[in-house]
Amino acid sequence: MKYNLQLLKDNNLECNWNTLYVGRQLGLISHSVVTKFALEIIEYNECFDNELILELTWDLSEYIVNKDKMLRLGTIVSVKGKEHRYMIISRLIRNNDNELFDYYGCLYPEGNLTDDDKILFNDDEINNIYFNGYENEQEVERNKELVKYKSIIEKNQ
Repeated sequence: MKYNLQLLKDNNLECNWNTLYVGRQLGLISHSVVTKFALEIIEYNECFDNELILELTWDLSEYIVNKDKMLRLGTIVSVKGKEHRYMIISRLIRNNDNELFDYYGCLYPEGNLTDDDKILFNDDEINNIYFNGYENEQEVERNKELVKYKSIIEKNQ
């Protein structure tokens, strides 16, 4: 069940950026609720110019695909049409029909148990990101290589 602003207000629950952040992390509050909250703040504060909050008011999608970067290994996501969360365990992988997919994920928190517990999916199928995987210098470099490789493949298709 997703919560909305009115439900929080009706139950005398404090509604602030911290509340919304925790709600988003737990999957209890949708992006549209954050957008509505940002709009209310701007409406009552004419001189409001916080760039991050202003960006929220333009009804961004749940997940914005960044063509210049791939998600890291270990990232936890939800995928359209699937009820479980998945952890990314591989990137740019081909299936048996030689189709290229952005990610290969296993069930989270169960892990890599059987082939039936894993799926191939693309950026546009991601609903939400719950956790970003570890990033260090090696990951940054590997990510650049993957993006370059992906763009070469897409140009040649």
